[in-house]
Amino acid sequence: MTSSFLAEAKAPCVVVGGEVDVSNAQELRESLEAALRRVDRHESLVVDLLGVDLLACAGAREIRRFCARCLEAGVVMTIRARAGGTVAEVLRVAGLADLLG
Repeated sequence: MTSSFLAEAKAPCVVVGGEVDVSNAQELRESLEAALRRVDRHESLVVDLLGVDLLACAGAREIRRFCARCLEAGVVMTIRARAGGTVAEVLRVAGLADLLG
């Protein structure tokens, strides 16, 4: 898994790539939390999963947990994933389809 934070984008963005599974879910959590610390209340934050090949349950659980953290912090989170792809389907099953943008 790879991740990076892009502050110069239209909205701050966490770009994630590769495979996200139980072996690196903690790394994803840390990347997302670091990004959240860099945005202000009422700001938008994009989680870009377009480069993710595999999103296992552990990764979906971290994204779901992060969604709750964003709500608590007053940050508007949007997820990018390939429409009709496996990652989008995992997010739909996890109850996160409404965050796909």
